Amino acid sequence: MQIYEELVARGLIAQVTDEKEIRELVNNGKAVFYIGFDPTADSLHVGHFMALCLMKRLQMAGNKPIVLIGGGTGMIMQCQPIFDCFCDLEKKIGKRPYLIYMSPQGKQLDQQKVKELAKKDNIAILCGHYEGVDERVIEELVDEEISIGDYVLTGGELPALVLADSITRMLPGVLASDEAFEEESHYNGLLEYPQYTR
Repeated sequence: MQIYEELVARGLIAQVTDEKEIRELVNNGKAVFYIGFDPTADSLHVGHFMALCLMKRLQMAGNKPIVLIGGGTGMIMQCQPIFDCFCDLEKKIGKRPYLIYMSPQGKQLDQQKVKELAKKDNIAILCGHYEGVDERVIEELVDEEISIGDYVLTGGELPALVLADSITRMLPGVLASDEAFEEESHYNGLLEYPQYTR
């Protein structure tokens, strides 16, 4: 009995999307699989032990585990794909972009920050998801962390859109004239006057 069939017989594999492909990968020791849990959580129970047993059995059959063990309950983004993407971007534009990571730990976005960022030549925005990104990315690549407020979202995509829109409207030629944004609320730290239709 091969490992895939053994795991199915033990009830450790219940449902897969492409059974033929998964069976072949697992039986040939070519699967890369993830397991993640928080060993300090109150919810640590026998279910985690079963996942560890499954991981060990797959590893013994030549498959490669990637284990995420930490204090958070969600997944984090690996550093290597982010490093690869950043290096490719740097090569394509010919210089290092200013990398902003959308993060609840960042400085809260305001109009003064938008004005500063609008003067930069190349900006790249990194959006975390769930628990965020591997800390090595922040230490090695990120120039600045920015938050759009003290509340929780599933990912950094919407904050990145807010940042991109607020910066883009400050660039020459995007709006009809400079007055279009210079007279807006917050540009000089004040709110705009009331407006009415005819």
